[in-house]
Amino acid sequence: PGSGGIVSTVEDIADFYRALLSGRVLRPAELKAMKTLVSERTGKAIKAGSGYGLGIGRLGSWCAGWGHSGELPGYDVSPAFSADGERQVVLMINHDATTLPKRAYALYQRLYVKAFCG
Repeated sequence: PGSGGIVSTVEDIADFYRALLSGRVLRPAELKAMKTLVSERTGKAIKAGSGYGLGIGRLGSWCAGWGHSGELPGYDVSPAFSADGERQVVLMINHDATTLPKRAYALYQRLYVKAFCG
């Protein structure tokens, strides 16, 4: 599909990110490049805050996590992983932000933050 969608399980996603962030998929220089954040506004490297690197992003300043969420009609996945891949959360739902009632989506987001940040 044009969106790059794949079929996988929560376990698949957790295993992949754990291997990626622990250094078992890429060489150290490649992982460092992947985690180098770039400002969406200027295109220049940034050192703090949230943003995207090469296919992975740092998720918010509220709790240091890495990942890449995805949404298609009727589907949403929200993963977050610590820098070494050991602390992780992956939430999947059979809705997306446009079909899930606002109250339910707010609860989903709160659960995501609580599960990862404690």
